[in-house]
Amino acid sequence: MQNEQLELAAVVGREPPAPLTQNDNGDCWPREWLNRHQDQKKCIKLSCFLFVFIFRVALYFSDLATDIILICEYWENREMWYFGFTLAFVVVPAVIISVINGLYYWEKWKVKRQIEQDDKYNLKEKLIVAIRA
Repeated sequence: MQNEQLELAAVVGREPPAPLTQNDNGDCWPREWLNRHQDQKKCIKLSCFLFVFIFRVALYFSDLATDIILICEYWENREMWYFGFTLAFVVVPAVIISVINGLYYWEKWKVKRQIEQDDKYNLKEKLIVAIRA
């Protein structure tokens, strides 16, 4: 097919078409168009990721801000039961998540330190231990 295009271009007097490249679906496209298309897909994925990340962070902080406002309202109105429950539902999950993260990083640090100190492991065992950490 490429030879036919080159012969036709020579007969008509035009420049030969750009070399074709096969994409994942088996379709053939000019190489520069395919590269441009892949760059656009990367840009779209990155912008979607950034949008979702910013949106999630904004929602987290707005949720935290409304919880703090609600806690202050309960305190000013002297509704101590609601104040205590709301404060507990904000603080307890944050403490639990912090403790779990701390334990995770402590274990990871211990395993990494163990691998560095023990030379009796061969490379395969080191990789298995590192992957499990």
